[in-house]
Formats: sequence, structure tokens, C-alpha cells
Amino acid sequence: MTRILIPRSVLGQSMMTTESNTLASVGAIIYESPDGGKTIYARERGSSDRKLIHKNPDVLEMEQAVKLRDKLLDMIMLSKTVPALKDQLDKLEALYLLVKNEND
Repeated sequence: MTRILIPRSVLGQSMMTTESNTLASVGAIIYESPDGGKTIYARERGSSDRKLIHKNPDVLEMEQAVKLRDKLLDMIMLSKTVPALKDQLDKLEALYLLVKNEND
């Protein structure tokens, strides 16, 4: 877990630094980031229960794209045994190719 450095001017509170980690604390709240500041969690000192307080929009978009990709793969696998789903996926593919060709 990477803990992010939040400038004192932003927090107006104390900073605690350890050898490899920096904690930003406001009262009893500690802010942590597992990815260098793209995602920020807050937790009370002494607790392991975290609350998401910020997530970079690019990270959110990528997570949503991965979920959609996974759903599409599931649909493709299911369409092998469900003819109606196969028909709809074929229509979706045809529409995709038309739109893609128009935009190229």
C-alpha cells in the first residue's frame, strides 16, 4: 500500500513520515492510496475499514471497459448454446461494422 503525501497547505494539519511511507492525517483520519494517488481511501487511525473518497476518472473508465469486455465474452460463450442470443450478437456485429466503416 502506497500512502500519499498531501501537502500541509491542503490539509492544514500534521504530517507523519516513516522510512518508506508518508501518512496524511487530519484528526483521527488517515488517507491512503494503493496506486500513487489515482485512488484515495480514508480510514480512522487504528482501523482497517477504508472508505473510497476519490478515484481517478481514467481508472473508473478502464474498470468499466474491463467489465463490459467480460460481459461480452460471456455473451459470446453463451451464444453458442442460445440461438436467439447468437442472432442478436450477429446483428450487433453488423451494426458495429457499419458504424465503424462510416467513421473511418
